[in-house]
Amino acid sequence: MGGGFPVGAMVAKHPYGDAIVVGTHGTTYGGNPLACAVAATVMNEILSDGFLENAQKVSKVLLDGLAKIQRDSNKITDIRGKGLMIGVDTSFDIKELLKALQGNGLMATQAGSSTLRLTPPLILNEDQAKEALDIIEKTLKEMQ
Repeated sequence: MGGGFPVGAMVAKHPYGDAIVVGTHGTTYGGNPLACAVAATVMNEILSDGFLENAQKVSKVLLDGLAKIQRDSNKITDIRGKGLMIGVDTSFDIKELLKALQGNGLMATQAGSSTLRLTPPLILNEDQAKEALDIIEKTLKEMQ
């Protein structure tokens, strides 16, 4: 909801919501004007025309590109995910891979003990996805 910015929200059905009145529930992020403005902006972007279609198109670019890298080398052992949340297993130590990717200009994280996690912004475009794939391919080729 906050596109990476901390924001909190809660929804409750009657009669539960009726029990929460001003002063009975505290929150770290509730009522913060900046967080509310960020959430409103993110929601407007998500609801904009073509948003979902772009995310689906870019997801396909990334998944197809990763599959090609996998076919062309023996360095990717598994690819899984949905949309723009993608996990990639490789034959390399995840910490070393993350450091090498960062050195080549791509920020990524890990999932579990050995999976490269790609979670780009949902507004990523095809050119940026292709640039990320180029960095991944280059990095894997550089690693021994």
